[in-house]
Amino acid sequence: MPGHINQTVRQRLEKAGLWRTFRRRRDKLRDNGLAAAQANSQALRELLPPESEPVPPMPPELADRKAKESTVIRWVADNLDNPLPDPADCPAGAAWALLRHCRENEINRDKFLTTIWVRLIPNCGNESGEEEKWRTSSTLDPGLLSRIRKIAEACRNEP
Repeated sequence: MPGHINQTVRQRLEKAGLWRTFRRRRDKLRDNGLAAAQANSQALRELLPPESEPVPPMPPELADRKAKESTVIRWVADNLDNPLPDPADCPAGAAWALLRHCRENEINRDKFLTTIWVRLIPNCGNESGEEEKWRTSSTLDPGLLSRIRKIAEACRNEP
């Protein structure tokens, strides 16, 4: 829902005594023509410090690097909590820019995790061909795949 603030962000604002200030600022930004989601992001940037360390501007050597979208998204997910991402490991300038965007505020991070990152998780709704779907979809961490399989098997065996 555009303009929606998740509960964690709201609680953080309330705890800091900034909920009413946030609402006034957000409403003023909306009145000045900003879309609801943009008004929320702007008001949050003004009132709350980032949850994690900001990522420095993109190093020039990344400007011309290109990579598949899935590679970019995986790199960002791997580095969300990395305080010092290494530009040498960054697959593309877009990955660096997306990581910076995700670290701006909790809304951006939450949107990345709930709408972009989850789309890389394979859909294994039926059991025919399930093994093949996992094998071709999981290139991030082979250990992760075996842990997910064990959890899935344990869930199937529960009464």
